Amino acid sequence: MEKHHRKSKAQKGRSNRRNISWLNEEEHKAWHILFNGELTPQEIAKKINERYLDPDWFMVAIDRRR
Repeated sequence: MEKHHRKSKAQKGRSNRRNISWLNEEEHKAWHILFNGELTPQEIAKKINERYLDPDWFMVAIDRRR
């Protein structure tokens, strides 16, 4: 298992428990190949909607602090 920063270091994500997910090597590599660690959650949701998700569904990224 590998540590994955949910909010990337490039976006000033910290290395605390809340921001770390544990992924297997394949999942971790795939995430970084697809999203490069530099996209915002809204940009990631848009890319998933355009290319990967069933067109009958729509993924939305909403800031929990709102």
